[in-house]
Amino acid sequence: MSSPCVALLKVTGTTNGSEEIWTCKYKDSKYSKIFTLTGLPIGWPSIALMKGNKPNHTHDAIMIISGTTTIFDPSADIQNGHLNLNGRIPTFGKDESNQRRRRLRRAVGNRSTLAVRVIATDASTTSSEDEISDAIFGTFGDSVNVKSRYDACSFGKFRITPTSDVRTANGVYSVRINNVVTNANYDSIRDIVLDELVEEFGDLASQFDFVMICLPPGTIRWDGTSWHSFAYVNSYISVYNDVWCNYVSAQMREIGTNLGLASSGKEGSTENGDRSCTMGALYADSDGPLQCFNGVKSWRLGWFADAHLDLNPFDYQTGAWTGTVVGTADYGSVQMRDGVVIRLFLPGAHEEYFIHFNRKVGVNRGTMEGGDQVLITRRLTRDDYEVSWLLSTLNSGEKYTIMAFAFQLDVDVLVTSIDLTSSPASATIS
Repeated sequence: MSSPCVALLKVTGTTNGSEEIWTCKYKDSKYSKIFTLTGLPIGWPSIALMKGNKPNHTHDAIMIISGTTTIFDPSADIQNGHLNLNGRIPTFGKDESNQRRRRLRRAVGNRSTLAVRVIATDASTTSSEDEISDAIFGTFGDSVNVKSRYDACSFGKFRITPTSDVRTANGVYSVRINNVVTNANYDSIRDIVLDELVEEFGDLASQFDFVMICLPPGTIRWDGTSWHSFAYVNSYISVYNDVWCNYVSAQMREIGTNLGLASSGKEGSTENGDRSCTMGALYADSDGPLQCFNGVKSWRLGWFADAHLDLNPFDYQTGAWTGTVVGTADYGSVQMRDGVVIRLFLPGAHEEYFIHFNRKVGVNRGTMEGGDQVLITRRLTRDDYEVSWLLSTLNSGEKYTIMAFAFQLDVDVLVTSIDLTSSPASATIS
């Protein structure tokens, strides 16, 4: 290893769950390579760094942040697409240029996107350039795609736009590779495609906010199984297995991963078991589901920040708080009530809880779970990137108790009423 690489968390989505693998993007003078990290030191991605050289000395902890933390170990073994640290703690740093790009890629404004069609010696992406452009950007009339859905869910605050680069056709560029993809490792083909793109365009991150790569059918995962799509956290790269490039749930989820959103799980189920949220399950459907994000992700994206409400349960030990919330789907339609997302938090606590009314209407009319109910979700607070967990879906008159909030206090969340006849519909919570 001759120079630092940038740590990237790769998240592969399937219909039954998701897989997270740490990788490192290593850039030389011309091409970019992404290696799978092996032999990770104990505790990764939270590493204890000893102060001094005695066992009883205190430790500093470093949290590895995908897309920001750099690692360097001149003794690391690099072979067969793997970078083996052999359990050693490497030298850590920060990729300042990528931090600036991350700020620019926040979920506001227009974001230039390059879609890539891949043609191999034995297969090509099933969809043509025009079909891919239509499926991603709606160029020829497709009304349900990643561009239209992010525009709708953000109420126009975040837009995926096709690159205007003249080498593309309506935002799509075709790459020809002299390789067989049938039973080929998807990471190997990804690197070959990235090499071709860098050869043609130069540094991709400086020109495009997102690069969506549509691979031909036939590639396999490291264990020989099939796959749907994957992306890198706080990055610009997402990759799709053929027709999954056309499916809106995969498009939305992988761009969400690029934006730093973790999976949305359901307590007692899988890490992508929250079917009320785009960061949950994947669906082989180019026209849906028409749903947006849960309370945790909506808060994180910041589109409704003027309708966020922070509550510290310890402020209400002698009397209940009562308020009214409307669904994010009704954001901006009329004057807000008390909010659209409520966060229960205590500064310094290890977790926080979110309450929102999952209104099944308009931009969220196709929500797959908890429609017109009050949903309670939870996330840990140790890092921005944390899986959210759906804890409960409540109807009018139902209650959920958060046990030992901040290890001290039981908190009851009661839905006193849900009014679907008012405009907008609302839920009253205490």
